[in-house]
Amino acid sequence: MQLLRHGMLNWVTRGVFLGFQRNYLEIQADDLFLPDDAWDPATHTTNYGPGTASRMTAADVRQAMTWSKAHNVRLDFAFNGGGSQLWLDEVNSDADPANNATADPLVTALQDPTVRNAFGFINHTFDHPNIDCSTAPFITKEIADNVAWGTAHALPLDRAEVITGEHSGLANSRPGNPGTIDPPSLNDAEPATVTGGAVPAGTYDYAITARSAAGETIASTVAGVAVAAPQNAVTATFNAVCHAVRFTLYRAPTGTTTWSVVGTLDRAADAVTDDGTAPLVLSITDAQAAGTAGTPPAVNGAAIAPYPQNPNYLAGLNAAGIGFVATDASKAYPSVATSLASAPLAVGATFRQGTPGAGFQAVPRYPSNVYYNVSRQGQQLDEYNWIYVAPANGGGCVAIPQVTTCRTAAATWDQYVTSENNVMFRHVMGNDPRPHFIHQSNLADYNPALPETDPNQGGIAYSVFGALLQRYDTAIDRASTPLVQLTSTQIAQTLSRQETWAANLAGGKVTAWLQDGRLHVQNAGATAVDVPITGTTIGERYANQRSGWTAIPAGTERELAPDEPVNTAAPGVSPAPSASGASGRPGAAGGTSARLRLTNVRMSPRQFRVAHRRPRPGTRLDGSRITWRLNQAAKVRLRVERVTGQGRNRRWVTVGTLTRSARKGNGVVRFTGRFGKRILTPRTYRLTVSATAGDLKAGPRRITFRVIPA
Repeated sequence: MQLLRHGMLNWVTRGVFLGFQRNYLEIQADDLFLPDDAWDPATHTTNYGPGTASRMTAADVRQAMTWSKAHNVRLDFAFNGGGSQLWLDEVNSDADPANNATADPLVTALQDPTVRNAFGFINHTFDHPNIDCSTAPFITKEIADNVAWGTAHALPLDRAEVITGEHSGLANSRPGNPGTIDPPSLNDAEPATVTGGAVPAGTYDYAITARSAAGETIASTVAGVAVAAPQNAVTATFNAVCHAVRFTLYRAPTGTTTWSVVGTLDRAADAVTDDGTAPLVLSITDAQAAGTAGTPPAVNGAAIAPYPQNPNYLAGLNAAGIGFVATDASKAYPSVATSLASAPLAVGATFRQGTPGAGFQAVPRYPSNVYYNVSRQGQQLDEYNWIYVAPANGGGCVAIPQVTTCRTAAATWDQYVTSENNVMFRHVMGNDPRPHFIHQSNLADYNPALPETDPNQGGIAYSVFGALLQRYDTAIDRASTPLVQLTSTQIAQTLSRQETWAANLAGGKVTAWLQDGRLHVQNAGATAVDVPITGTTIGERYANQRSGWTAIPAGTERELAPDEPVNTAAPGVSPAPSASGASGRPGAAGGTSARLRLTNVRMSPRQFRVAHRRPRPGTRLDGSRITWRLNQAAKVRLRVERVTGQGRNRRWVTVGTLTRSARKGNGVVRFTGRFGKRILTPRTYRLTVSATAGDLKAGPRRITFRVIPA
């Protein structure tokens, strides 16, 4: 039905209707520069130890570039600049100076413009903290620090876009799988001397856990802490964890598993986790001769209940200049962000918070069963089957109505890929611009020497999205119907436009009819309405049809000619071709068409910086290229416009015009973003292209584009 729907609609309407179709695919890979935890197939659990974590290498990023170019699909990385410093700190922790590194090879690889410009980049905060309990200044700093880091390393990014770690800070009506607190990180355990301290001399291992209202996490440990006189206590330090109501410190003599509880610290679940600048460091001091018997859990049982949005979230984002924020398209958000009791919004809906100029719009992203904690196929398939296979058949599936169903048998790799593609293909073919997101670990550990189906093969995202693209190319001609890849800002704008159109249509503001081969659209509302139309002279060609948006002023009717008008005249006999080779069509002379056609108008890229008068050494070429096709020689006029006013006063005004004499066939002009000494400021514009040849006219054809800051 997804493949046939558009054709059936065209057949019923004879190719002219309200609405239009685009096939969107945006792939975002989170956590670039950070290591991601690893799934352990032997225990069917996540290993949080840094020794097994997966992090892309320079070779992995070059493989991503090769795959992207071969499949003609852009990958966008959500990056955390702090992950690079974390990598350097871990590498240089070895006491041997010969092992020290001065540069991160992954960062170095992306300094090559050929590699860097193959991807898009999105701010994912500097350190990827959970900001559910953060202060507003800390949220602002995490965003701003990452912008500064990305700019210093020449990563092109839109400062108004952000993806917070795990979509934290926002309300969470359904904490995900597993939906538990991460174990707190035990930074250190240092011997100390305190009044009344009674820890016996010896060497001990220490462990720290966090507890939610539902249960306790597994532990983070520090081994081999030596206690000797005059030291008679040990102080353990760790970072605060949001949603935790208690932290528990355990002690065991080194070399044993004889654990005991030697200290606790209670906190409110929503207590702040930073001091406005840095994460809050908490401590528990063990001064006991003998603790209370107890062992850290082997399984993380600290489940999280639904919770509202951090009340500091909006202020933190506003101060950072954020206008677009990623959300989880699989969850419903409350209509009042800080109240779970408020009516829920539709699952996957975009929404807005704050006031115009001081708020943000949501960019819902589709999660997938490509898990953050896997890089190899064997890991991915084991975790997938553990989550979805019923316990009676060897899995750990928990059936959740309308969320999760359990399989009766383990899936093969091909079955898993097909299942994921079924979901993603519906999105691609459903006129749905929402992104699909994965993690950098899913692009790591690719081994060209291994077969694609080897359980040890890395880069699992290539198999999943490669199969999706193969399915698309089998069914669709990408030359005429390319996959449309938007930025986060463009996705939000598209969703907002679709949402407004649906509301206007449902409210009966727009009616339309065909009469004598022409389309009439009437706006009965009190404000202008943007209307999507297929089959008229409005918009661009896509899937061998012209389609696009046009504004209908309030209380007016607009008449539009079809792009390929039907002949409404009485049938007649066409004259035979002349001996001289003239076309013989009515209105044609000497083989010249009586109709001027301006087609294939394109602008690439549609988001760019103003070009320098002289390209700077080592920088990529800025500006854009405008192309078209004419069926005969003509003058082509390119007009750049910007929008002014709001509501009824909203209109497009001309910023500058270029005129070119063009020959028959394909034409091209480089657009620098300059009109003489005038330079386009960063914002959204509209390009209007028309052509004239004597009394013949073609167009206008319109394309929206954006100039971004230098």
